[in-house]
Parts: sequence; structure tokens; C-alpha cells
Amino acid sequence: MIKQRINFVRMAVAVITAAAVCAFTTACNFGNSDDKPKEDMVEVTFVAGWTYDEAGWDEGGPDLEWKKTVRIPFGSNGYDKKPGTENLINNGGDAYKQLGWYKQEGDHLAEYEYPFTIPIVRNITLVMKWGNEGPHNVTFNANGGKWADGKDTQTVNVPFGQTITPPAQSPTKGDKPNVLCDWYSDPECTRVFDPTQKLYSDITVYACWADYKFTWQEFLQKYGAETPPQAEISIYIEDAAETILSIPDDVKQNLNTSGSITLDLRKASAVTEIIVNGFKDFGTLNTVKLPLGLQKINSFGFNNCGALKNIVFPSSLKEIGASAFLDCDSLVEVDIPEGCVYIANRAFAGIDGLRYVYLPSTIKRVDRFVFFESFINFQDEGDLIIYNGTKSMFDTINSENTEDKGGEKEVGVKHLEGYLKTDKLYIHYDD
Repeated sequence: MIKQRINFVRMAVAVITAAAVCAFTTACNFGNSDDKPKEDMVEVTFVAGWTYDEAGWDEGGPDLEWKKTVRIPFGSNGYDKKPGTENLINNGGDAYKQLGWYKQEGDHLAEYEYPFTIPIVRNITLVMKWGNEGPHNVTFNANGGKWADGKDTQTVNVPFGQTITPPAQSPTKGDKPNVLCDWYSDPECTRVFDPTQKLYSDITVYACWADYKFTWQEFLQKYGAETPPQAEISIYIEDAAETILSIPDDVKQNLNTSGSITLDLRKASAVTEIIVNGFKDFGTLNTVKLPLGLQKINSFGFNNCGALKNIVFPSSLKEIGASAFLDCDSLVEVDIPEGCVYIANRAFAGIDGLRYVYLPSTIKRVDRFVFFESFINFQDEGDLIIYNGTKSMFDTINSENTEDKGGEKEVGVKHLEGYLKTDKLYIHYDD
């Protein structure tokens, strides 16, 4: 009886202690600040300027309103909740212009304007950036090259509204690649620089280099008549009048004698489609940077490009056709941009070493067998599709994967809320 009473007391103490610990933990809220907010809502705070007295909304009161906070559904992009800017004024006067919303990152603003295409999953602050119409400096960075005076940079002063012209003398580069192709807004040369833009602040632009620079017709004529060096080369296409692209078989045969080719097509911005079989069997293509206006890659567009390791898709891309990258064995990672809505049957099939596919939140339809016999070494969380949306958004994708499920594996999908296994984007095997 005494032992029973002692055990009863011990159990009671344990229960009371556990309850107390639970209450204390709940009260202190030790959870990660990045955890999903309650009620599936997040806050976006819009601030009128970097300092509290720089700008504000004129709502008719005695003082300007410095910030506005809105609540939006978890995973939405916040675009339709942006406050109006018609009555947002700068205390410096009319010479100051709104440059857009920029995300606050600690004690500074992000380098680029906030796009409002990214699902928002935690509270954020966006700040209006301001600039004025005075003349501004444009610094041209040789990005590995030099000017005749040995300097890495040259700076020109540009009056407001005038086209930005590079220095009369171009930089040079001793080692390859050594052909100056164009100027870009970032050192990695991912954002093409627009020389007609109006300047409201000082900027820096960067030289882009390649081994060769051609128009599209010059490119086809040159390699229709001769073979390139048997080495790694980079080719920059500075213009193309065509709206669709393909490489004739005789040109591909000559190109396939080279070592490895990087083909930069971004400035061929009139191009909207890669036609059926357009780059098929281009065996030495290692990297392709696709035209900035491209909307569709048709069936078999890059089929059997066995050396292809890197693809830079433009934000304009809407559709990837059937078998577009079938048997591109060297692909390990594919980053499909926001804005793409449709991926057709077997688009990325037969790629044994594929490990990561970044799938945009905008995708609406995925056909059957998109990854047929890819992800061969699939593991629970080793080989993944990374979806830029929430689980509920993923569930709305119109997938044709509803037929017989014999011989398939569920694919792992990592999304903004966590990780899941699903047969919606399944991998089919002939086991």
C-alpha cells in the first residue's frame, strides 16, 4: 500500500511538472521566428523612405504617413495589396522620383527592385527607393579587362534623360575570352544593361566577354563553311532578325567537332520560339543562354544534346514542349523560371544524373512521363523537385498522371511549407 501511494504521488508530480513545463514553453514561445504564421497570414510593411522624414503618404492630415502594413494570405505574392503611390511624396520636392519597392535586408536595401512574383511566407518590409533628376555617374567596370591607362574602371557623367554612351576607347583583355560583347548591370552578366534608361542615381555596369561575337546569320555562315577550334569556346550572338531559331544539320556537324561550346543567345530578343528539332543532336553544346523574349521551346528542341550542362531560361518562357530535353545526359540541375505554365510529355526524360528541378509557382499543367527514366538514383530527400509555392498551390496543378501506376516511383517535392512524396510528378520505370 505504501509503495502504491508513493508511485501515485510520483505520477502526480510528473503530470504536474509536465503541465507546468508545457505552459511555460507555450508562454515563452520558443518557436522559430520563421515558422509559418498562425491563421495562414503574413504581414508586409511598406515604408515610404529609408529615413522616417524622407517621404510619406499625404492622407490629408497634419503629418505624412510614413508606413502602411497589410496582411496577405500565406504564400501569395502581395502584388494586389500594394498601397497606392499617387499621394506618396518626397520632402525633397518634385525632383525626386520613385524608383520602386526594395526589400529591407538588415541595415540596407536589396540590390534589385522587389519583383512581387515570389510567394511570401514570412513578414517582410519593403521600402520605397528615391532618386533625383540631376546628372549621375556611370562607372564602366572592365570586369577582368583593362583600359589603355591600366585602370579597371572608367566613369562618365550623364545628364538626366540622355542615352548612356560607353567611353570612346573600349577596354581590352589579354587572356581569353577577350572579345568585348556588351555591357551588363551585374558582374555575372545576367541582366542586360539598357543604355536608354533614365538615371536617378549613380550606377555601375560591367563588361561581358566571349571568344567570338556574331549576328545569327554570320554564325550560321561561318560554321556552315568551317569547323571551330577543338577547344572550349564561347560564342555571343549580338542580334537575330529571326523570330524562330534552328541550326541546320551541316552547321551542327561542323560545330560538333569542337571541344565544348557556350552559346549566348540572350540579345536575340526577337526570337520567340525554338522550332521542332531546332538544336537536336548539338553534341558539343555545354551551356546555352536562351533569348530574352523566348516563349516556347518546341518538341525535341534540344533532344540528345549530350554535353549540355547549363541552361539559362528567360523569364518570358511559357511552354516547354514534348521531349524538349530528352536524353540530355549531362544535366544535373534545371531551374524553370517563374512565368512558365506548361511542361509537356517527356520534356526532361532519360536524364540519369538529374538531381534537382526548380519548378515555378506559375506552372499550371504537367504532362505524363515528364521525368520518364530520369532521377534514376532517386532518394527520399536527395533528388528533389523544389517547388516555389505551397502545398495547396501544388495540388492545383493539372497533371495527367492519373492512369495505371504500375512501375513508377513517387517523386520527392520540397515546397515552401515543407516536404512531401507525391505521384503527381511520378517517374515511370519499365520494371
